[in-house]
Amino acid sequence: MRKLIYFISLIVIGITLTGCQSKRVKQTTNDLGQAKQTKQLVMTPISAKTVSHAGKKKIVQIQFKVKNKSVKKFQVGASDFIIKYETHYFYMGEGINFAATLAPSKATKGNGFYEIPARARRFTLLYKPLDVNQTAKWQVTVK
Repeated sequence: MRKLIYFISLIVIGITLTGCQSKRVKQTTNDLGQAKQTKQLVMTPISAKTVSHAGKKKIVQIQFKVKNKSVKKFQVGASDFIIKYETHYFYMGEGINFAATLAPSKATKGNGFYEIPARARRFTLLYKPLDVNQTAKWQVTVK
């Protein structure tokens, strides 16, 4: 009889612990500051912040650091980066967006401005230039 009670107690404890572990903890990661590489470039989104709100839209400023690691000049600009939020893509918007032709081993910093929905807090930043078949992506969170 005692063994049966112990056995039932173990089953109840096991079910209880399993139920407690099934709760998922939502992790919020932010890839700002993480360098990603392609054949030609090392790219790092340094910071991201909301610079203005206008109704249902907001302007997000992303500061980039980009280094040319190839042996040839390479053109890069804010237009090579796009934002994916939910199932929609958002391209460079108004503002003083960076563009540069980088000599080999040279780096630059610059800003890109993107108009996205005001409700967007977390999105994917993609490096996806039109003329190069290489991509990189970061998860970004802004307030």
